[in-house]
This record gives sequence, C-alpha cells and structure tokens, in this order.
Amino acid sequence: MGFFEYLARNYDLVLIELLNHIKIIAIAVPIAIGIGVPIGIIVSRNKKLSSIALYGAGILMTIPSLALFGYMVVLLAPLKAGIGVTPAVIALVIYSFLPVIRNTVVAVNSVDPRMIEAAKGMGMTN
Repeated sequence: MGFFEYLARNYDLVLIELLNHIKIIAIAVPIAIGIGVPIGIIVSRNKKLSSIALYGAGILMTIPSLALFGYMVVLLAPLKAGIGVTPAVIALVIYSFLPVIRNTVVAVNSVDPRMIEAAKGMGMTN
C-alpha cells in the first residue's frame, strides 16, 4: 500500500491524529516562549551568562528525541502521566528552548544603540 492510498483509506484517522499533534504543539510552544523569552532577555545583558544559557540549551538539543521521550515516560510514571500528551509537551518545550533563547538574545543584542539612546531620551528605563 502506497502513501497516498493509505491517506485515501484512512483520511479520518490521519486527520484526527493531525489535530492531536497540532493540539500538543499549541500547548508546548506558548510554554516554551513564556519561559524562553524571559531567560533570553535576562541573559542577553551578560555575555558570559548568555553563552552559558545557550550552551545549556544546546546540550538539551543533543539528546535524541526518542531517548528524551523515554526519560519523560519513566519520570512521569509515578504521576500516572507516563505515556500521552504530558511527556510529549515536556519534550517539545525542552527542544524549543534553544531556538527561542537564541533568537531572543540575538534580537535584544541587535537593537541599534541609537534607538536605545532615543528611547532613554524619551524616558525609557533599564
């Protein structure tokens, strides 16, 4: 059975699983942004702290996804949340940290100093 034949026969199942996947992403991405952006803003003020945070997030990205999901299943088993949405959301949040933190640090550090000076002239505080 080919890919398109499978899709034609199981369209309803594929659509349900696609919507479940979108739901998991819709939960994980705002959590990652809510945690990663403040971390990125805080560490962008200090170059050493920034490199430590980016290095740590980079290490998290090197963990194979299947292994991370396996760890989540074992760690969450006592909470009766070992398999399902919870470990998937946690794994996606962990994998989202590096791009969110890195992009926040780059964005904050790339603001034109003249813009910062103009904003301070208009009353902005540190």
